[in-house]
Amino acid sequence: MVVIDGRVFHHKEGVHKFSSVVNFIRASFPYEVVSLLRKESYFDTFLSSWEENKVAVVFFGKNDKPKLRYQVIAFEYRFYGNFMYAVIGHDEVDEILMRYNVPRHGETVLVFKEDTGVAAASLSMQEISTSSLRELIDSNKFLTLPRLSSQSVFDELCPVEVAKNKKRLCVTLVTDRHTEDAVHRDALRVFVQTGQVRSERVRFTYIYRDTQWEFVKSLVKDDNNINDTVLSIVILWRPAVNKIKYKWVETGWSAVPESRSKVNLEVAIRSVLNGSGELTRETLVKQLTDEHAKGTEFAPSIYLCSTGPGCSKGG
Repeated sequence: MVVIDGRVFHHKEGVHKFSSVVNFIRASFPYEVVSLLRKESYFDTFLSSWEENKVAVVFFGKNDKPKLRYQVIAFEYRFYGNFMYAVIGHDEVDEILMRYNVPRHGETVLVFKEDTGVAAASLSMQEISTSSLRELIDSNKFLTLPRLSSQSVFDELCPVEVAKNKKRLCVTLVTDRHTEDAVHRDALRVFVQTGQVRSERVRFTYIYRDTQWEFVKSLVKDDNNINDTVLSIVILWRPAVNKIKYKWVETGWSAVPESRSKVNLEVAIRSVLNGSGELTRETLVKQLTDEHAKGTEFAPSIYLCSTGPGCSKGG
């Protein structure tokens, strides 16, 4: 028996043949959790997953089908990334192997974020264990500049921290979907990548004003200084689940070098971290809208049960 997100699937042929059990588990997934690279042209399209607020994960191996552990990991992290399998030795994969220096023996996994020209993380071994896969992807499951696209994402990126001297800061750019704002998001992403503010207590994110208006509105309801030429950027801390203390960076954020946005933002963050600057505003916020909701829970569950009384979690 297999249980996937509360749905029960019964294997009626017994457990005598391992291949039969593996095929049964594969067929139990609700959709193709690991897509197969069939044309080289699909690869670059696949790497654009970051535009969906997801990382792109590519498995390389010599089997004609992705191994079961790849599928299990892909299902487990399906809300964080899109997953593809490329068969080493197939013509459509050769150029990709050379482009990213992937060895032709053993197994390799590459994780891509916004910069699709280079993998953000990689692992190559003769056989990559499930635990190693999980560790690699879990450490790289968010983009360099992720979007606050659901309450679950918000809870992970901007967790509650009661202690004032240990407060975790979320620096959030308020933006719209239109292409004019993309240059400002790109500039903030570069700011993060260059590491001008390095602290485990600071996380940089952005949020769509239209999609998450109820959340944004609770922060801007008393503000009249949000303008259309410079994007608003806020530094916030969650001392409780629904409570936020925050401050707007007065000069906002702009990709224009003359705006001195980088310097002003760095000064504002450091002043809050060292205690010389206070988060003077406070508000209660509603939960974020789940932009990816399709009637499923955020945390996946896969359980494999034999005929015995116990049931162990798969993976």
